Amino acid sequence: MKKSCLPLLAVFMAFLLPAAVFAAGASDTAAVAGAGNELKMRIAVNPETLDPTLVYTGDVNFITKMLFVNLCDFNEETSLPTPDLAKTWNVSADGKVWTFNLRNDIKWTNGRSVTARDVEYSMKRILDPATASPLGYMLYPVKNAKAVNKGELKDIGAVGIKVIDDWTIQFTLENPMGFFPTALRSVAFAAPKEAIEQYGLKWFEPANIVSNGPYLLKEWKQNDRLVFEKNPAYYDAKNVQIDKVTVFVVTDDSTAMAMYEAGQLDTVNVPSGDIDRVMKDPVLSKQSKNVGQLISFQIQINVKAPPMDNPNVRKAFAAAIDKEALVKYIAKGGQVAMDTVVPLGAFGAVPKSAKIGIPYNPAAAKEYLAKAGYPDGKGLPPVEFNFNTSEFNRSVAEALQQMWKNNLGVDVGAKNFEGKVYWDIIVSGKLQFWRMGFNADYPDADGFLYGIGHTKNGEKNLRWERTDFDALVERAQAEADPEVRKKLYMEAEKILVQDECAVIPLWSYAYVAVTKPTLQRTYSALMADTIKNWKVVK
Repeated sequence: MKKSCLPLLAVFMAFLLPAAVFAAGASDTAAVAGAGNELKMRIAVNPETLDPTLVYTGDVNFITKMLFVNLCDFNEETSLPTPDLAKTWNVSADGKVWTFNLRNDIKWTNGRSVTARDVEYSMKRILDPATASPLGYMLYPVKNAKAVNKGELKDIGAVGIKVIDDWTIQFTLENPMGFFPTALRSVAFAAPKEAIEQYGLKWFEPANIVSNGPYLLKEWKQNDRLVFEKNPAYYDAKNVQIDKVTVFVVTDDSTAMAMYEAGQLDTVNVPSGDIDRVMKDPVLSKQSKNVGQLISFQIQINVKAPPMDNPNVRKAFAAAIDKEALVKYIAKGGQVAMDTVVPLGAFGAVPKSAKIGIPYNPAAAKEYLAKAGYPDGKGLPPVEFNFNTSEFNRSVAEALQQMWKNNLGVDVGAKNFEGKVYWDIIVSGKLQFWRMGFNADYPDADGFLYGIGHTKNGEKNLRWERTDFDALVERAQAEADPEVRKKLYMEAEKILVQDECAVIPLWSYAYVAVTKPTLQRTYSALMADTIKNWKVVK
């Protein structure tokens, strides 16, 4: 779920994300600055880890950004990279060597300066097979990174990451990659070696954590709340206006909405079942905002699991889904129905005019099923659709069940799993097909297609063997001509969603958020809100 927003993915549904950037008036800001102003918000899952070298769940990204500084931040309106730990960077003429020049005024909470050696340690920790970090594949463009991470090369010093001096670090890539700084935005956090070695897996607990970001973790009550306070030693502390942030762990969407209406939360995503009511309410409607996201809501399929090992069965299930109806009557948040994976707005997204994918067509769905040997569903082995627990996901699953019954004559089972075990079950290969929200770490087709479908370096949940797909996304990653890259991604999409139908895209994410008038916030298209930029005002 990068990332699979699963665990986005919604578990991917704590999302708070793209649109306008609000700016508080000087007088309003002055009235509350330093007055102990507090933000109260919600996360849909209890984080399993806050270690930036291990965080893979989209919902936890905003917390990682609260606690740690990355080499590159990003503009929430444009999604382009901006300076953070690195103040500048440059690339060699051949496009393979990237040099990052670091700030020298960033401190760990233990008083030590954050240096290039901390970044090197963090990156190599991710690649060390012993760490078992789910982020390893994100660094595979770096020379020898894949071989080390796979255990094929034992010398981690052979990885193309080199400390030039305390304030300079260099990455040597296998191939040119023009968007490399963007690709680093959720993986290139420095990690504190001394704390990790002293406390092991407990180093990020409040009593032990060593961090360097805009906020300090002061309290963590499991499955209840996390409390953060502004870090006075943060290099840009003067521009961090909110003093305290309380993040409540609320797994139920309706409960979170009730808390907002009771004044216990300052911002929340509106459950789909409440959208009509909110838009008609004279107060709530004025507090609402429709927000689009670069996140793909999709069905992923294990192409080795019978009867889904038959491509015509997969295509039958895809053609039987009325995506426009799902968006209009179930999702209701302004989502855009899609037949391809990469959301519109990301580089390399396939325009609808290309007509790639499998559109809604009940007649064609029956033909596919008959061609597979199961006319009108007769003789089809039991099929079960899986989803991570939430009211919204259950509503989607029930609607899909009805469509498959009406258009294929097939009774499909549906089973949910709690977020904390859902991803592990998917990875185990025991499921036939399941819902997935996928948000890439950067607004580029590479983040979606390579991450989902590459047979060796991607998530590998599809269990397929299309090495020609691998070749396309590898070529696109190294290609300098943007128009050529777009054509390569279009070919890759056709293999993924049409020829193989290993993924059934449903829509590009969007949601309705409500926010109290006392909070001025930004929205990230990539599920990584930057809380340090928010403001509490009169």
